[in-house]
Amino acid sequence: MPHAELQMCSSQWPIGCPVEVFSEHFGWRTAQVMEQEGQDRICVEFMSPQGYCCRKRVAPQTLRHLDDLELQPDETDPELFFDDCLKMVRGTQEPPAPRLVNCTCVRCGNTKATKEEGATNYKCPKCGRRCEKCKALYIPGKHYDCGMAKAWAEMKNGHFRQYWNARARVAKELKDENSEVFSICPACLQGIMKEDDDQCDHMTCFNCGHEFCFECHADRTAIKAHGNHHHEQTCRYHFVYFGRDKFMPDECRQCRKENSLCIRPGGQRLWDELGEKVAKGELDERRIYKENGHKVEW
Repeated sequence: MPHAELQMCSSQWPIGCPVEVFSEHFGWRTAQVMEQEGQDRICVEFMSPQGYCCRKRVAPQTLRHLDDLELQPDETDPELFFDDCLKMVRGTQEPPAPRLVNCTCVRCGNTKATKEEGATNYKCPKCGRRCEKCKALYIPGKHYDCGMAKAWAEMKNGHFRQYWNARARVAKELKDENSEVFSICPACLQGIMKEDDDQCDHMTCFNCGHEFCFECHADRTAIKAHGNHHHEQTCRYHFVYFGRDKFMPDECRQCRKENSLCIRPGGQRLWDELGEKVAKGELDERRIYKENGHKVEW
């Protein structure tokens, strides 16, 4: 459509105008106005740093001008770029900026701490970002759990620290810090090496008999009892599974040790929420693999 035929928004959204389009799933995305289609639709073309493009129709209220001097294209993954564009939500308004309020740090008493209104975490100039309930370091994300934060802190000061000390000791003895050469038994902290790269990653400690994955240290009894979703999420053997496990103390060492159903990597709540999004079509299962560092065939 020629520029002269544009009506209503032609002065505000001329052809070629650099803009940003808002999506509730992906925030503001860089685009360029291509043509006006009536009064309530504008055709825009999304641009990626790698040269990929995708045209979509959006509502004018989702657009905002983009200053050429402030243009900073995000690092768009070409394999996920078209998937992002397909899920643009039309007519969604820009969310209001959160209001910051002053508060007192529950850990050190600093009165210059700040937090978003209604939030349960705050930022202290001295202690960093903390949780008001458990005083632990707050990890941004809606899956934060005070119990998990406490367990992580105990692990860092206990067996986890001993594990990394053992790794440093073995690396010093071998004069090689390459993690692909050796591993540490997570049960007894004995150093273990693979004879060659082709050897199976299913390891059995010669010192204590503990079975674990060489790559992610997951307990092999839990994997054999429940499935490959008990490998760590970044492990190449991990398999996405949205179902629920059963308590199997006879087969799973972790179930027997805790006398309850063992916790899968990430926690069941995380996978329940991801499963709901996949079922509703709001999330592609391949994106989960991609975000965890796996190679995805698109």
